[in-house]
Amino acid sequence: MKNLTLLFTIALTAALFTSSCKKEDNKQNNQVVNVTINENATYTYSVPGNQPNSNYTISQQASHYLSSEMLPTMTASGITYSYTPALNYVGGDQVVLSTSNSQHNGGCGGNQNGNCSHHDNHCDHHDNDDNNTITINITVVASTNK
Repeated sequence: MKNLTLLFTIALTAALFTSSCKKEDNKQNNQVVNVTINENATYTYSVPGNQPNSNYTISQQASHYLSSEMLPTMTASGITYSYTPALNYVGGDQVVLSTSNSQHNGGCGGNQNGNCSHHDNHCDHHDNDDNNTITINITVVASTNK
């Protein structure tokens, strides 16, 4: 019976230590855009400006491009993504645009360095990340004007 009580006490203590610090859920807004363009043509995409923290950057660059960049414009968000495939390239390509508004708070009791009074003196940080991701799948087809 002593072993059972000891085991229960250890399990309860471990549960208290692991549940006192938790990682908060991330808010994510994922969008996929599929587009087909002719070889050597330029595709532009107006980045949505009505989303919070719409400061997008290229987080995964296209593989087969002559130019792939974010450009300032007069759109609501003030930015447009522009893609031109490599000269005479035909095939698939993909670019990922994303924004993240990360706020890292101290892990326990407002302690900014993330340390706790736990047995290991460490606790995970609470992360408040609002992530917006736009994946643009681009299919480049052969031009019929050859």
